[in-house]
Amino acid sequence: RRQVLLRLLSPRNRILNEPFASHDLGSLAAAARYSKSHFLRLFRDVFGQTPHDLLIEARMELAKDLISGSDMAIAEVAASVGYESRYAFSRLFKKRVGTTASDFRQEGAAAMRKAA
Repeated sequence: RRQVLLRLLSPRNRILNEPFASHDLGSLAAAARYSKSHFLRLFRDVFGQTPHDLLIEARMELAKDLISGSDMAIAEVAASVGYESRYAFSRLFKKRVGTTASDFRQEGAAAMRKAA
């Protein structure tokens, strides 16, 4: 079990350290020295999500940081985290975070005013 984890950490760290790089299943599986199907099954079993879900999560965390910590337009944030379409980004953001990107920004600003 330890050996499996060690082999899976390399592709997982690639995703987390380089969320804008191209991470196709074949290259991630090769980095772990598993077939694609075996890699995908093990990755999901060990980490509780697919590599693609981890990639989306990493990009959404960066987006949340940009939205709350800058005055960038939502379209600029979307482009900055790797989405060509603002609409695709907005749909995915709401699905993953539970609120729209604009509402997320407003909630963050309101929380900061409340804390001050």
